[in-house]
Amino acid sequence: MGGPNRNHYNHEDYIFTIAPDNVSLLSLSFSSFKLETGYDSLWIYDGYNTNAPLIGGYSGTASPGYVEASGNALTLKFYSDGATVRSGWTAEWNCKPVSVEKNNENNIEIYPNPATDFILLSETANKIMIYDIRGNLILSKQNTSEICIKNFSPGIYFIKIQVKNTVSVQKIIIQN
Repeated sequence: MGGPNRNHYNHEDYIFTIAPDNVSLLSLSFSSFKLETGYDSLWIYDGYNTNAPLIGGYSGTASPGYVEASGNALTLKFYSDGATVRSGWTAEWNCKPVSVEKNNENNIEIYPNPATDFILLSETANKIMIYDIRGNLILSKQNTSEICIKNFSPGIYFIKIQVKNTVSVQKIIIQN
């Protein structure tokens, strides 16, 4: 809370989540890091809250350096005790916008969404391709209206559906 020109304060205890919409490759790059060793700490979580997987806990001058989210959110938890204060840290977050085609002229419906074990399409697709949030192709199938997703990790995915000469891209959410 001290900002770029002063030290952090005593008795800080806050949580801050970075979660911009429609992005991939969310990262934090730390250019400075200085906390009171063992008493003031920063924890970074890979997700929307402190229940997400812990990337790491940092204190003293052991900087996190470069941190990359597996999805599109990072949560920071900072705590400082009631004594010594330091300059804290400086970090810049970066991301890459996800471009998604908004064309859904064929009005294909996907259900259920969110899904856990499988998804169904309202009609048979000539070809479907599922991409993770980073744009990596995860699955490609032809002539189907049902897709098994049991082995997918929870998260946000994009499904590209081709029916005849029409293509649509839609977001699907896979959960536990």
